[in-house]
Amino acid sequence: MGYMTTITFLNDSYSNIENKKNQDQVIENILDAMSNTHDKSKTYPIGNFGNPMTAMKTHHADEYMLYFCYANMTTGIGFDSTIHDLDLRKRNLKMVKQLIKIEQEEIKKLEEKK
Repeated sequence: MGYMTTITFLNDSYSNIENKKNQDQVIENILDAMSNTHDKSKTYPIGNFGNPMTAMKTHHADEYMLYFCYANMTTGIGFDSTIHDLDLRKRNLKMVKQLIKIEQEEIKKLEEKK
């Protein structure tokens, strides 16, 4: 197995990403993110937009990862969190638990259809 790098973009910055004069920077950001040299997630600027791209730490494809995207942020859950605000991490965990409950309910519905 190989390695994986998860990257998210804020669509608010689409005009900066689409702009031909910034496309080299976008490619350089992606290549840097995939270089497997970062200990933590990293945000990247594009044009005059400060942090429209977040690259999660590159990980082995056999490792399972859970990412939480909310309020213009992407963070790892249970690993690699760049969030130092304890209250924010607790709020995020509460929302993740709600999402897991919803997924469990959806699975139950599918099982009942069998």
